[in-house]
Amino acid sequence: MYGQQCGVPKGDPVALKVVYQASATAKAVEHTVATHSETPLSSILPLYAQAAGIAEAFVDHFKFDGDKLDLTRTPAFFDMEDDDLIDVVLTKGSTLGAPVPEGKRIKVSRTVDPDSAQNKL
Repeated sequence: MYGQQCGVPKGDPVALKVVYQASATAKAVEHTVATHSETPLSSILPLYAQAAGIAEAFVDHFKFDGDKLDLTRTPAFFDMEDDDLIDVVLTKGSTLGAPVPEGKRIKVSRTVDPDSAQNKL
């Protein structure tokens, strides 16, 4: 959250797609989270939780290309680009909703921007 705390974005803007899928047969729910290439990935946790309407404590970790992300690193460290997918792993027993029949990914139209005045409270 360095960029948010100091009010100065670090690096180029990058829009990452954070995806949660309850099971192999459930639709994935996707939220686009805006951050910056040199801002630690820890900044996406509160943004994702806000967009998904869950407490941050329900997020166990994020994965990128199948590997658990070190949230102290930046998108630039992982060579992330716009529209790259980050998978959400929730804590055991928590869900974003009941599984739905098999289908394609659905897109949530809300984009959370860390630079918005609402997120700087």
